[in-house]
Amino acid sequence: MRKYVDWEIKATLDKQHGLIGVKLPTLQVRNNGCGKPARLQDNIDTGYAVWTWRETLIGDPNKLAELVEVAKSRPATLINNLRERRLRYG
Repeated sequence: MRKYVDWEIKATLDKQHGLIGVKLPTLQVRNNGCGKPARLQDNIDTGYAVWTWRETLIGDPNKLAELVEVAKSRPATLINNLRERRLRYG
């Protein structure tokens, strides 16, 4: 994973903006499941971040707008942004 992905997620959470993660076809599956960025997974686990698949968005043109509203409605108290920021690739 590129360090910039973690930086972007951290900045989004710092601003308490809604967070939507989209599984792209290129996302590699690892031994412990889907290879989502750890900070994103932390916030999916707390119920703050919304997780969807690219195919879901392609299949329903209105779905993204719906997910944006869902993400914006999540309470900031659910944010987990305690991880150290990634400084390297890998």
